[in-house]
Amino acid sequence: MKKRKDIGSFWFQLTQNGNLIDEFIDNVKSNVFTESADRKKGMPSNFIGIFDSTWLESRQAIKMELNIQPGGYQIFELRWLAENRIRYYGEAFLSGDGKLTGTYWVAGE
Repeated sequence: MKKRKDIGSFWFQLTQNGNLIDEFIDNVKSNVFTESADRKKGMPSNFIGIFDSTWLESRQAIKMELNIQPGGYQIFELRWLAENRIRYYGEAFLSGDGKLTGTYWVAGE
């Protein structure tokens, strides 16, 4: 596996309607930020699928497609895409409280 530099951590929670809410932190800023993701494809009963994801950076709304797929035994692979290019990768596991918890890094680093 290619060496990576994690830039932050996150958790996602599945809503009753199959969408996602999230809190994340990066390794530079000390604030906790929020993200929401509306399901486009996939079953609403699990985390696997394609979502329209939105969060704020410097008061600007950032919108990307979030793709969550199985990545191996109890691991999920995440990709955030903009303009059909992968901008961030993530790796997560399903924690005991039912949240998808993991780390993310910039694509290409």
